[in-house]
Amino acid sequence: MTSSTSGPPLGKFLASTDKKIRDKAIKNLSVFLSDTQNELPESDMDKLWKGIFYCFWMSDKPLVQQALATELAELILTIASTNTSLAFLRSFWETTVREWNGIDRLRLDKYYMLIRRFVNATFRLLIRAKWNNGSCQEYNRILTAEGGPLCPDDPRVPTSLASHIADIYMEELEKALGSTPDALPVPLGILLDPFIVLAARTRTKVAYNRLQSALLEPLLDALSFERSEDEPKAKRIRLSDAPSYPRLVAGACLEDPEQEGRVEKTALKKHLLRRMFEVASQPETKDSNRRKMYALWKESYEEDPGADRARAQVLSTGLPELLPQLEKTVMEFGRDNVNFTARLRFTMFFLVVLTCFREAASLPLLWKPHYHIRYEHSDEKRERARRNALQDDNWQLLYSERRRLDCKAMRLLDEVVSNRVTRQARAELVVELAMDVWDALELESECPVPSPFSDTEFESSVRIPDHAITRRFWAKSLLDTISRGHAVSIWRRFWEHSGGPSFEETMSPISCFLGCSEQRITAQLDDLSNRCRNDLETKGIVVDSGDPGYDLASLCRGIWSFMREDGFTAPSKQECQDILNNFPHASLTTKKRTIPISLTHIYAAIGTRLGIDVSPVNFPGTVLAHVLPREPGSEPLIVNASASQPQQAVGNLSIADPVPAWNAMHGYSNIREFLVPCSGQLMLLRASNNILSSLMSVADVPRYVVRPAVLFAVTTHLLFQADERTLRRLMSEVKLQPLDCIFMHKELAPCLVERCGALLKAHIDYALEEEATHEINQRTPNGPKYFVGMGFYHLLYDYLGFIWGWTQTCVATEEWIVHMKMTAPNDMLRKKISGQRALHEYM
Repeated sequence: MTSSTSGPPLGKFLASTDKKIRDKAIKNLSVFLSDTQNELPESDMDKLWKGIFYCFWMSDKPLVQQALATELAELILTIASTNTSLAFLRSFWETTVREWNGIDRLRLDKYYMLIRRFVNATFRLLIRAKWNNGSCQEYNRILTAEGGPLCPDDPRVPTSLASHIADIYMEELEKALGSTPDALPVPLGILLDPFIVLAARTRTKVAYNRLQSALLEPLLDALSFERSEDEPKAKRIRLSDAPSYPRLVAGACLEDPEQEGRVEKTALKKHLLRRMFEVASQPETKDSNRRKMYALWKESYEEDPGADRARAQVLSTGLPELLPQLEKTVMEFGRDNVNFTARLRFTMFFLVVLTCFREAASLPLLWKPHYHIRYEHSDEKRERARRNALQDDNWQLLYSERRRLDCKAMRLLDEVVSNRVTRQARAELVVELAMDVWDALELESECPVPSPFSDTEFESSVRIPDHAITRRFWAKSLLDTISRGHAVSIWRRFWEHSGGPSFEETMSPISCFLGCSEQRITAQLDDLSNRCRNDLETKGIVVDSGDPGYDLASLCRGIWSFMREDGFTAPSKQECQDILNNFPHASLTTKKRTIPISLTHIYAAIGTRLGIDVSPVNFPGTVLAHVLPREPGSEPLIVNASASQPQQAVGNLSIADPVPAWNAMHGYSNIREFLVPCSGQLMLLRASNNILSSLMSVADVPRYVVRPAVLFAVTTHLLFQADERTLRRLMSEVKLQPLDCIFMHKELAPCLVERCGALLKAHIDYALEEEATHEINQRTPNGPKYFVGMGFYHLLYDYLGFIWGWTQTCVATEEWIVHMKMTAPNDMLRKKISGQRALHEYM
């Protein structure tokens, strides 16, 4: 390589001590490089740059240095080919890195200036290339390759050089955009990648701190959401004169300017932070740098609205990418011939994954779906108080608080199961927690039991808790008590000045006496209403009352038609007496052919959700629905939800026969006197009477229903002040258990009149006294031969059973002893058989 004239090589002219010769050499070099035919190989380019480096070395005066630095930087733009310009730029950076340690302190400032000029010129080159992705990626490779100024693994790269580039990078990019007003958006994600990688892998604390303070933090601040003066300040202190980069923020994209266009700054910030998180999660990242990058990532997200949501999105995309790699690493680690390096790599990568999970666990928003799935039930007032106490719905703290209540309930349940003396007191504490611990108790009521006693198959690896069968029993009993207390707490609102519960709210809790969740019944009605709405819209029936085509009668018929198509119809004569027809959870699922009161309850629930004012009508022999129009002066509609024909389903009080065929059916001349809305109290009492009728007329009522049904009847008759004779007869039919006394004393007794309250108190006291009088037998050295819980097969009478308890004396009746031929005076044998006999009866 020589100049255009014969003589010494061009490099020697550039390094000449004579300024005129150097100036002429620079001009000749500019002409040479502008010719597209003059492409230099890499070795010649390195020689050329060694001459240019010392050409700049020789310039001493400030103005001369500035002019020469500008002229040398413009050489990049003089070259026509972008690839050649990048090759010229590569030699510049490699020469600078190689010669940097030889620059004395007097010349250091002018080389800082030269680097600034070249950074600016490089940005203008990329702008001219329309931010071509290949050119930008090649520029990044120049900076990060071995010998480049931002190479994290090359120990020869001076820290001061990388720090200076970080200081000026965004500033020069802003200037370059200002000099080119019509430039395409800047692919900020690509341009910043070398600095993020360097921040993750640099070996020096000084270099990381400079990258964060000079480049990353100012840029993230510029991309942050603008806060008003009233909003809380960010945790990180921001300088008042911090750069804002207005042109860069207004004209930037992620990677492809032509496809993406200008991207909003909050999206830019999320992308950069996501990239920062991904790089920090890599195994090659230095631990100290990883912690700092995570801290910056977390702090930057917390400063903007929607921070938790964005952070959760980052983790949801970052963690799945790490898990397959973790699985592969674990498989490799399991081999016998794993060397120390592989073990160390596994340990480091595992720590990275743990860090990601720990960071994920610190995001409040990430706990929201887990909270809603784990906790389906809650006490409304307490839940509202918890959310008010925790600002911004901190789902992590909400989950933690509910988990604390679960643990408390489990400790109390352990005592209920194992300690008979304190059982009642501990059960009262569990019931006090009410619906807040429903979900935890429900899981315990379904805990695995030994396979001979299980109705479902559990995996062999599932751990069976101690006293599993007993634990199930007491967990289910506590659920029953809580649900019954919840039902009474709803019905107590009839006596409050704020108004009683609606018809739906009155009827749904009836199933609580069978241990069902009122909230789940409401959810079933919500789902049914949504399906009804979709069905009506498909049929073209207008649901919106503000629509000109709205017709209330058509809507009422549409709801009736949907219910009939979905299976909700009147039962046969034999099915009418089924006691489960009175319980909403059964009417919504397995007993859709049900009685009118249940059909009207479902109709009212659907109609209310569709904006209709529906009330029950206590009609003789059936229950109807009263629909009040919105227009003043319009006559109400009467709906028979159990009608078998469309023309019998909806009637109008303005016509002569508002309920077709019902006059002849019932024989009432004053039918209009009955077609008025009634209260939920009357419907509740009617449901109670229906249940009592079924109990008296049906022989094969399911055993698990009898006692809860009588408890419901007792509760309603106490609430509505039935006569003392009726109450005594009902209460004689059911023996109160200690757990029944809890909800009756807490929820029912306070709202009763003195007469009913005294009667209830007498029964509660009797039940508790009877429980207290049970003798507790201490274990003796000479105990019985057979243990409690032992199963057995009776050879003589051919039945299976197990021993559930022992008594000091035989408690069997004489009739049973004679029937079982146990008249031999063998007390021990009779003691054994007494336990077997009790179980045999219940099997």
